Amino acid sequence: MMNNRLHTLHRRLRALAAVALLAWLAPPEALAQVSAGNEGLSIRPTDWFSSEGLAFQPAAGHPVPVVQNRLSRSATAVAIGPGSSLPQVYRFAEPVSFSGTIRIRYHQADATGHEETNLWVFVQPATNAPFRPIASVRDSDERFVQATLGSQSLLALTLADPTMVGYVLTPQTPDVSAITQQGFTLEWPPVAGAVDYRIEVATTPDFTTWAPGMDPLVVGEQTSVTLNGLEAGTPYYFRLVAVDAAGGTQVSPAGTAQTEYWKLERIDPFESITVDYGTPLANLSLPETATVFLENGDEQQWAVNWDGSAPAYNATVPATYSFSGSVVPTDGTSNPDHIKATIAVTVEKGSLTGVTLTPVEVTYDGRPHALTVQNLPTAATVQYTIQREGDEPKAGNAATDAGTYTVAARVQLEGFDELPLSAQLVITPAVRTLDFPVMGEKVYGDDEFNAGATSSSGEAVVYTSDNASVAEVTDSGLIRVTGAGTATITAAVAADANYADRPTISRVLTVQKAGQVIRFNAPAEVNRDAGSLQLDVSANSGLPVTLSLDDEQVATLSGATFNILRLGTVTITATQAGDANYEAAEPVTVTVRVVDPSSDFPVRVHPAVSRNADGINEFLMIEGIRDYPENRVSIFNRNGTVVWEASGYDNDRVAFRGVGTGQMLLPAGTYFYIVEIKDGGTWKYRKGYFVLRY
Repeated sequence: MMNNRLHTLHRRLRALAAVALLAWLAPPEALAQVSAGNEGLSIRPTDWFSSEGLAFQPAAGHPVPVVQNRLSRSATAVAIGPGSSLPQVYRFAEPVSFSGTIRIRYHQADATGHEETNLWVFVQPATNAPFRPIASVRDSDERFVQATLGSQSLLALTLADPTMVGYVLTPQTPDVSAITQQGFTLEWPPVAGAVDYRIEVATTPDFTTWAPGMDPLVVGEQTSVTLNGLEAGTPYYFRLVAVDAAGGTQVSPAGTAQTEYWKLERIDPFESITVDYGTPLANLSLPETATVFLENGDEQQWAVNWDGSAPAYNATVPATYSFSGSVVPTDGTSNPDHIKATIAVTVEKGSLTGVTLTPVEVTYDGRPHALTVQNLPTAATVQYTIQREGDEPKAGNAATDAGTYTVAARVQLEGFDELPLSAQLVITPAVRTLDFPVMGEKVYGDDEFNAGATSSSGEAVVYTSDNASVAEVTDSGLIRVTGAGTATITAAVAADANYADRPTISRVLTVQKAGQVIRFNAPAEVNRDAGSLQLDVSANSGLPVTLSLDDEQVATLSGATFNILRLGTVTITATQAGDANYEAAEPVTVTVRVVDPSSDFPVRVHPAVSRNADGINEFLMIEGIRDYPENRVSIFNRNGTVVWEASGYDNDRVAFRGVGTGQMLLPAGTYFYIVEIKDGGTWKYRKGYFVLRY
């Protein structure tokens, strides 16, 4: 008991607090319309309660609690369908069940984009539920919109022009889509004020005959419906009935839609017909019906109307002719793709007779030979192939080379079967000969030459040599002399399957040695102090030349280098002995005189003689004395006594070697001489001394 009292007291305290809060929030005139009770602060039935442009008049027996469900106003529009409301939205904290009248005042500026004469109250019954229009009345002068609700759940309220947010004011003919053989889909825009929709479907335009199973179809609040169970290929009539909250109805204009036919999917192919050559068109037994298959799997027999003008049938031209025809659909079916029935009629061909291909055998002659078809009918064509044994076939009927060939012919004539023929073409190898004249002698160094052999077949002759050191064959087929001697040159022709033989002939080629000449250029006179000279000497054969001289007291040779030693005259001989390819050259000699331009006497006496067996100054050397064979040399001692004298002094056989006239060794010391020479018919002399040592 105590707990109940406390609970009641608690509720009254809450109500008093609410009154105090409302007194702070609402204008004074609003308070008179509010009563406080156990359920908190409520709007009294039949009294108006207004605040911030929103007025409530609850129906009798239906007070509206407002404190537990706090009411707020927002100046931000809410999205409704493709548009938005006026920027005047009232929202309870939680949904409130309301029966009575609602009036919402608005400012003209807030109705921009909406038709004032067409404003409706829009109600959102619950969170995430859409705003829906409620049948409304409006006063454009006072600028308010009023609607009466019966036990309507309210979460939020606003104003909007239904036509601006996806609604229509009267039902429109539904749009048709997704038409099938058994139905279609209807869709329509929502109708302002409608709480329910019905679809009426009939098979007659006056809607006196409903479609089977399609008594007025209640679809509720949804704005689309899919109809099923209709007949294929049948026209239907439909209309939309919109029902408002009071049970009133509006009917849309009627629409019509026809279900799809069951479409022809394919025609069962006919077996082809074969007729004899010459069968007329009228005698062709073309089928009268075709087996067809529909897209639903049904199999039916449809009549066929064969095209009379196609194809251009010709009974005398064997070929396969394709006939086509239109098929006739049965009820509820269609052939929208215009699929046609087709059948192939083949006119058979005749056979060719008396046409032949005769074999031929010939001897190879370098010309083409061919096989040709005999008794070929006019207008007939022939395709030839020829195949040599072991080779692949190729187009043609002629061959040139020796061998056995199979010629195949394909004879074709319109109206007749192709006639295959074959026969052999045999080309036997021929015989050939060579002519090879005797070759004359050649000399080493001669130019390349043609050996002169010829073939009866006109083919190029191929040469070989058995001695490459005497003769060889060039890449161009000429004979090149490579050395003196003999070589056997063999002429032949290349192996050729077109000939039964390969003749060869050999001839002996003799090559004689070549002559050669030495060219030798040397100065006639050189100075004693010239040192060494390089001699210009060579053989036109290119072989090395050998040099020799007759007086090594005057000069020596180091190969082709002339080394000057003393005054005098020397004869240099150049020789080339030849080799396997060259004869010996004629020797060539030159004479070179060594002179001393600074001396007025053409000979020079050395100043010392030393008989010590060292090979130096072993006798009294008188340079150039051999150039003057008429000479006389006298030697005196200090007393003026002649101790040695001789004529024809030559530094060799006649020479002073320290032995006096009495064949006694002279003592060492200084001796005096007189050298006399006959120079050009005039005697000249020169005096001097020398030292004799041991």
